[in-house]
Amino acid sequence: MFSRYNHLLLFPLLSALISCDNTPGVLFSGYAQGEFIYLSHEATEKIDAILVKKDQSVRKGQALVRMESFNTENAVRIEEKNYRAEAASLKDLTSGERREELDVIRSQLTRARIAAELAKRQLPSIWIHATSPQPC
Repeated sequence: MFSRYNHLLLFPLLSALISCDNTPGVLFSGYAQGEFIYLSHEATEKIDAILVKKDQSVRKGQALVRMESFNTENAVRIEEKNYRAEAASLKDLTSGERREELDVIRSQLTRARIAAELAKRQLPSIWIHATSPQPC
């Protein structure tokens, strides 16, 4: 009966001897899968330089490419000029009217008050003429 189960004892012993290989670097077959991210940009500038290589790991915030900056720099210059013009306009509006403009407005207001007073004085005489019988 003991000889009948000898082959069962032989299998673990052979497995242990085979697994005791002292050769360096154990090799495994298979593949590794990484995470790929596709990038896009809404601008149409030309790419001047690619700053990373294929299969290179990158970290958050790292520059990946350098774009042509001609269009962007021009857009910034135009917007800075627009900003300066709007800031000057705002300063002009908040500084109040100029003395000459205020003098013109005051004189127009005085003329309007005088015209209103004159019209008020003439109103009774107009009523008299309007209510009196007119000759036919």
